[in-house]
Amino acid sequence: MNTRPRILIIENSRQVTGALKSIFAMTEDLRNDFEFIFILPSKSAAIPWVQLRSSVRIMELPMQEIAKTWRTIFYIPILFINAFRVKRIIKLERIDIVHSNDLYNLIGPLLKFFRVEFKYICHVRFLPGGFPPWLYKYWVNRQLHAAGNLIAVSDVLKDQLPAIPKVIRVYDRMLISSSDETKPNRAGDIILYMANIIPGKGHDFAIKAFARVHEKFPSWKLRIIGSDMGLEKNRQYREQLKSMAVDLGVNSHVEWSDFVNNVAVEYKRTDISQTFHPPNLFQ
Repeated sequence: MNTRPRILIIENSRQVTGALKSIFAMTEDLRNDFEFIFILPSKSAAIPWVQLRSSVRIMELPMQEIAKTWRTIFYIPILFINAFRVKRIIKLERIDIVHSNDLYNLIGPLLKFFRVEFKYICHVRFLPGGFPPWLYKYWVNRQLHAAGNLIAVSDVLKDQLPAIPKVIRVYDRMLISSSDETKPNRAGDIILYMANIIPGKGHDFAIKAFARVHEKFPSWKLRIIGSDMGLEKNRQYREQLKSMAVDLGVNSHVEWSDFVNNVAVEYKRTDISQTFHPPNLFQ
């Protein structure tokens, strides 16, 4: 009889993201001690990616994210329907812990509002700047009220959240294979910024900070690696970032690359990986 605690991972992404890779790597590390079940959006590209690498169980839900499209009108009804489905999963699968892999998934807080009993934790992976301040604060407050812990993936993010004991920092886990052990040839003086091209991921801070670095170290380059995930708003954001680099006079020293599978190799090819400290909206 399987006596391992069961953890339900709710992941919103329809693409293979760093957030998915990190939580998947963590579950692989802990699979001898816990049993994991993933909930992923229906028809998500993440489903075959996970299935190729693990036998972990996957359940699909028709999730709707908030976006500037007419489909957003379905967000509230789909949220309630999914919360009801997750409530059934918690009961039928005897789930011990529910884990939301990002701040904006409100299934956990909604179930807590209806007094469903379960242990709940939530990751926070986005900086406040990618969303209207009132919306980000609302998400944070709802998650803080529902969760036993909020997990920030960096000290920068942790400093954006209320300074209370339930807010903790756990660095992301990098998914590394045995083929990554050999260090590839370095490509010069490179500063790496790896994140999908989404507002709130800090690219604007990276470019502004690099412009100051460039004044003293003109040979250095900034390499930005990340996908726009096929979304028009993200493509527009990439163009805004490129325009910023032009305005700051560093466009010829900023390299742009799309999504990469082998993250470890990219880190090994570079000298510095950047993080930034934007203003704290909760002070």
